[in-house]
Amino acid sequence: LTHARPGPKGASQLSRWDASNHSKPSEILYEGARVTFPVEVKPGQVLIRMCSAPVGDKACEGNSSIWWALVEGGKATTVLGTRFQLYDQPNIVEGGGFWLEDEYYSQKRGNKEHREITAFALPGGKLPQFDISRFDSMSRDMRCDQKANRCLVKYLTDEFVNGSLYVYGFKVFDGANTCDLPALKGWHDKFSVTPDGRAAVISRSRLNAEPRHLVVLRFVPGQCEPESVESHYFEEPRK
Repeated sequence: LTHARPGPKGASQLSRWDASNHSKPSEILYEGARVTFPVEVKPGQVLIRMCSAPVGDKACEGNSSIWWALVEGGKATTVLGTRFQLYDQPNIVEGGGFWLEDEYYSQKRGNKEHREITAFALPGGKLPQFDISRFDSMSRDMRCDQKANRCLVKYLTDEFVNGSLYVYGFKVFDGANTCDLPALKGWHDKFSVTPDGRAAVISRSRLNAEPRHLVVLRFVPGQCEPESVESHYFEEPRK
């Protein structure tokens, strides 16, 4: 995890905790400026978003020095082509990372019908490739397994609920196959797919203003539709 630490503005660190032993002190993997969004690429190697300038430097107040970087052995190495890119975790696959661009950046590149994919290669890896014709202008976000064989794609529908325009849906890409998940339409926050593609977790509600619940999807190889869909609701604390 990443968190702020005492010191100048932006001072932060990447720490690792042993979830099986909470009494064990955490291990500091890296200290730097504006360290956020950690994702483990492989054992001993973590991808983070950070400012490449020293802590307290004025360059860290804006986004001109913000990069994605690989932390290994206490050192951070910036990934080429990722300066000022994506305020979120990218999808990490074998050899690189990628994300689905938003409508603004796709149209800025001259593509009004489809969403663009921005990708980068990790050291020694290959640049992920995608057929962007599968992502129409209503596509909003995508999360994939580590081989990008199974992906969960969030899209904006043209439906209304109690006058709300923001009704989203999900569809699954399983290799060349696509299947829609109409039962999951509503409002969604974060969602993720496990590295092996066997499960996905979605934070969902019917409307943005309503309490969230978790939806767990389970998949089997060779089948696009989920094998099971489970909803987990949380009790509101008693006053």
